[in-house]
Amino acid sequence: LGEFVFRCCFCIFGRSRDMSTEKRIKVACRMRPKIARERYDVECCRKTSEEQVVVTEPSDDRESKPRHYNYGFDFAFDASDSQRDIYEEAALDLVDATLEGSNATIFAYGQTGSGKTYTILGEVDESSDNLIKPTSGLFLRSLNDLFTYKTRAKRNWQVEMTLSIVEIYNEDVRDLLNKKNKLQVREVGDEVQMPNLRSVPVENSRDVYKYFLIAQGERAVSATSMNDSSSRSHAVFMVDLHQTAVNPDYNPLQDARDGGGGKKKKDGDKARKSRLCLVDLAGSERVKRSQVEGAAMLEAQAINKSLSTLGTVVNGMYENNKHIPFRDSKLTRLLRSSLVDPTSKLLLIANLSPVGTSFQESRSTLLFADRVKGLKAGAVSMYDPLQEQEYLAKLKSAEEICCDLRICEKQHDYTAQRPRRLGKHADRKLMLQQTIEKYREKVVRTAKEKQEREAQEVKDMVQAETNAVIESWKKKIKDTETNLDNAIAEETTLRNELKTCEADKAAAVENMMTAAKKQKRARRNGEEKIVKVKDELQKAKVTEKEIKKETTKLEKEFLAANEEQENAWAAYESKSEVMDQWHTKCTSFATKAVPFMEANQAFLATKISNLPMDKKVAAI
Repeated sequence: LGEFVFRCCFCIFGRSRDMSTEKRIKVACRMRPKIARERYDVECCRKTSEEQVVVTEPSDDRESKPRHYNYGFDFAFDASDSQRDIYEEAALDLVDATLEGSNATIFAYGQTGSGKTYTILGEVDESSDNLIKPTSGLFLRSLNDLFTYKTRAKRNWQVEMTLSIVEIYNEDVRDLLNKKNKLQVREVGDEVQMPNLRSVPVENSRDVYKYFLIAQGERAVSATSMNDSSSRSHAVFMVDLHQTAVNPDYNPLQDARDGGGGKKKKDGDKARKSRLCLVDLAGSERVKRSQVEGAAMLEAQAINKSLSTLGTVVNGMYENNKHIPFRDSKLTRLLRSSLVDPTSKLLLIANLSPVGTSFQESRSTLLFADRVKGLKAGAVSMYDPLQEQEYLAKLKSAEEICCDLRICEKQHDYTAQRPRRLGKHADRKLMLQQTIEKYREKVVRTAKEKQEREAQEVKDMVQAETNAVIESWKKKIKDTETNLDNAIAEETTLRNELKTCEADKAAAVENMMTAAKKQKRARRNGEEKIVKVKDELQKAKVTEKEIKKETTKLEKEFLAANEEQENAWAAYESKSEVMDQWHTKCTSFATKAVPFMEANQAFLATKISNLPMDKKVAAI
């Protein structure tokens, strides 16, 4: 009663949850069926209603009362629910939200060997076009619906889809479609960017399956004591959807919901960008049971840390906390842009192993899911696990006895018969003959049945081989037809290329003819120029002879002129000598005349100085 009052007070006075958050975050629980080696193990998990699960702690003590734990979720599934039921009830709304432009994320959580990978991936029917079979998982089913939408909406929406697959191993983000290339996670506001992430366009389910096989081969797995192929990393399948409105006033998804009414959309909704993430989480496990050590121990520690952070983040989103620790783990950092969007949706599928040996792991998984979204379960009718354990032990003992009886029957050719009274056969000889006849009939009948059975086996084997041969030949014929179609397409391509080459060749020949004509014309002009040059050269030779004659004449005249110049120069030199003699004589005469002139000037100065002033002026 105290706990009930506390919960009521918390709901009334505590932090209120937004109804949109209730719709955004959904939690489902799925219990896988028991496998062959768990046939006689007691079940500890049961589905009590469409939204409730009860877990019973196994105990060998008859006197102590078993402890039951009740959990309530949005959905509860068990072995009676198929893959299609899980997809349509829990995941289909998230695919619809993706088509309407919102982000959606689906997590598969649980211990190693609880069926997470089967829930997300499932099995594939390679003979089908869409690869879907009853055991196919959420990944192929959601992609198939997206491709169907793309085909039906192509008149009004241009839809482009790309696929990216990464794994988070020991807190390292690796691209599974690009040879495990390590990626850096960068945050720009609420957006998350991963440079060099390979995103491949996909057009159909075959493309998706091809890239899925590549990623599956690169993913980190190892064997533990609980699972031979345990996933040691978180695999994130990201499908990006880009929609551009050809006719923005039409919404085919809303039209289908309205029964063909053709409800119009808003004028501004002309493009949509959304992402659907499917996350196959690594198995949560106890180290004591998995018996890992060394590097595997570090892997387990990294896995448990990231899962704990994921639970804290989703719980914080559900509780509308102010601070949500996205940066505490690479997984939550990578998915931040898909989680913080107020229109995004999230589905957590908690996978359980139903047997009692996995009670601790199953309860831990349920506590994790309850931590994500704490829905309280109502009262349910309980069952006694000890009675179930006794029933399973008796069933196992009875089946072992039946197996021993069948083995003895085959080994000793023994058939159980009723005892007969000898009173009916007074004559023992007659009885013996009847017995012998019956034995002979039995032998003949047994031999005939054996022969018919062997013949039927041979017939079935031949029929199976024939069917296999027919199927193989059908496949070969189909491959041959495909190759033939490819060859025809290639032939058409080659013919088109041949026509193009012929056209190019004709154009090249025409260009070569034009060039040849130009060359011929240039050659003719060159020959005419050569003739002209030869004529000019002949004229130049004649002119050269005349020039030589003129040069000889000029040389003679030059020699005569030179001789005359030399004679004139000799005469000039003789005259120069005479002039030098006259110059010497004049110099000596001038030297002798200087004293006389000086004396004459002195005499005149003396005479003028003695004259009166008026005569002196006249004399000067």
